[in-house]
Amino acid sequence: MSDFFKISYFDFLLYSNYFLLTISVFLQYLFPYDAYVISSILLNLIAILVHGKIRKYNFLVILFFIYLIFNSVFYYMEHGMEHGIGLVLRNLWLFTSIIAIHNIIYGEKKIFEKIQNFFMLFSILVLFDLTLSLFLHAGNIYTANEGFKFVFIPSPLDKYFMLFAIPLLLCRRDTKGFLFASLFIVIMLLGTRSAIISVFLISLLSIFFLFNFKKNISRAVKFIILTISFILIFLSIFIIIQRNSSDEVFRLDSSVARIVIWSETFQLIEKNLFGYGPNVANQIIDYADDEPGKLIEYIQGFEDTEINKLIKQRSRIYSTRENVSLHSVILYFMTAYGLFGIMFFIYFFALLILDIRKLFGNYNTEYKAYYISVISLLIFISVNNFISGIFFMTLFYYIYIQLRQKNEIY
Repeated sequence: MSDFFKISYFDFLLYSNYFLLTISVFLQYLFPYDAYVISSILLNLIAILVHGKIRKYNFLVILFFIYLIFNSVFYYMEHGMEHGIGLVLRNLWLFTSIIAIHNIIYGEKKIFEKIQNFFMLFSILVLFDLTLSLFLHAGNIYTANEGFKFVFIPSPLDKYFMLFAIPLLLCRRDTKGFLFASLFIVIMLLGTRSAIISVFLISLLSIFFLFNFKKNISRAVKFIILTISFILIFLSIFIIIQRNSSDEVFRLDSSVARIVIWSETFQLIEKNLFGYGPNVANQIIDYADDEPGKLIEYIQGFEDTEINKLIKQRSRIYSTRENVSLHSVILYFMTAYGLFGIMFFIYFFALLILDIRKLFGNYNTEYKAYYISVISLLIFISVNNFISGIFFMTLFYYIYIQLRQKNEIY
């Protein structure tokens, strides 16, 4: 507990970052660069200085810090102030986030309860924001294949946090948690394709692993849970069928768009295993070259006329744009940090695969709920961007490692 802030360092970073990210649209008028990134760096530095303790790091983390420093210096020297400052700030953001979170996380008590309370507060804000949107946006509150529009909560933060919150709310096993989780499930089912898939999986995993139907749950609660679960399953199937019939969900051109982007991105990774720096790859990919990448070459081998036509169309469209989103946080890290990004995700996926069996064991429900949240988030970020969420993804990773250690999972 910090005497300076009268709140824990963990709560200080968590709530302050959420508040600043929410108002980042307004902050951009005060700063020449990414307002939230600058603000988050300042928060990290405050937490590091006030905390006053630097914990030990393993060799690979230290090596990654050295890499970040050289990456920033070389890119800044090569591209100058105008283009180099953005990369330097994002490297500094990740650098300070790791140090600040690493310093405070291991001494934090009741960490699951705190993150659960945070998402309960987030749920109340979503309900308030959704109600406000109904009055302000009227008939424009919902857009097919995009989701709901909120007044204060920015996109895509709303989708990422709602997905992550569902298992944590269900783990509360009370009426409020269950109602908010149900609200989020319905909102996500009416969103994008990746949201539908993620929430469908997260709902099934939560039902099977978070509820003990043999004890601790009354017959009435069992009946309600099963009834709503079946309704949600059939509702999701109905929504998918209805929207698919009007080409709103499984649109081929949208899938081809990601294939074109990812094929070129993989090719870029092969050319430079040391990485290009954050937010650089999407600016230097050449969609007009004669080397579309192995993924496209493989798909073109099937000689599907319609798909090949769409691939050429998308390549032409993207060749006229200066900055095309990679549509994947995982690919963002791999292109930004090369082998470090690749090795991190190999290590993280190995941990998650190793821990699958713990879902079937007698480990506490808190760990299982958080594990399901992490899985759902990984599925979503694999096909979506969330560059502004680097701090939160770093925090969620460290919380997972901490919960894993507390539950003696090896």
